[in-house]
Amino acid sequence: MKENILEMKDVWKVYLLGRVEVPAIRGINLSVRDGEYISITGPSGSGKSTLLNIIGCLDSPTSGSIYLRGVDISVLSENELATIRRRTIGFVFQTFNLIPGLTAEENVALPMRFDGVSKREAMGRAVELLNLVGIGERAKHKPLEMSGGERQRVAIARALINNPKMVLADEPTGNLDSKSGRKVIEVLEDLYNKGITLILITHDEKLAMRAERELHIEDGRFVSERENKKGKENKKGEKIGY
Repeated sequence: MKENILEMKDVWKVYLLGRVEVPAIRGINLSVRDGEYISITGPSGSGKSTLLNIIGCLDSPTSGSIYLRGVDISVLSENELATIRRRTIGFVFQTFNLIPGLTAEENVALPMRFDGVSKREAMGRAVELLNLVGIGERAKHKPLEMSGGERQRVAIARALINNPKMVLADEPTGNLDSKSGRKVIEVLEDLYNKGITLILITHDEKLAMRAERELHIEDGRFVSERENKKGKENKKGEKIGY
């Protein structure tokens, strides 16, 4: 039995709008095994993205505890959280979040450069990853010279630059056509097949069913959970067919 990479215990996130408290996450409990593939679904405003931001150390909970590889990240400083983000977690966003003035390889190399790695080493690693996601020939192109699917694969390569243990993907196919979306999911599921923990937020039910476990959130609480046979089959390298 694999150990848990993530444990959340009674996690709340409450925002203040003037004097009014608005809970976005309400008492979430969640355990994720190392190397597991989880999808999270729910309507707009249900707390999906807030939850992912908290898991990814982009935001802190109002109360509760979060353990990432056994470390309670809910009590860490901003600098400590930034270090964990760079070294443990990879992010893939719906809007790509690439820097327009940089080439694909420069965008991918950026996290390593922030960690003080030499430009030569970081760029070499970036090209390796761009080849891994199938767009090595676009390494010198800037985001605006690339299609949406290509930009998302650049974002995936960037998410992998520091060898993360877990990848968080927030609607990674939301701005893509079906063909590009399938390619992006193939890349992400290949990472899962290699042992990386994958947590995916999506509105696409067919896509959500490809995960080992599907969680549905409403009003800041998990209201249902189911195991999916399809997620088990993904470990065997089944062809994408959603």
